[in-house]
Amino acid sequence: MADICDNADSVIQQHLQAALDAVHAVDDEAPIYINGVACCVDCEEPIPLARLAALPHCCRCVDCQEEYEEG
Repeated sequence: MADICDNADSVIQQHLQAALDAVHAVDDEAPIYINGVACCVDCEEPIPLARLAALPHCCRCVDCQEEYEEG
């Protein structure tokens, strides 16, 4: 029984690692800074401070991120 559980755990770990790698690939982008303000890489509008507090490494505003994910 332990072999089945070990195999299942291994498969789950592989899927989790693949998902984390995909997230990190997206997060490798950085916001652009205009006059010291973090701005969206797409529209160049300031990224709201609440968004930066929640996702410090985000590079897009909410609207542009939604378009990016749809697109």
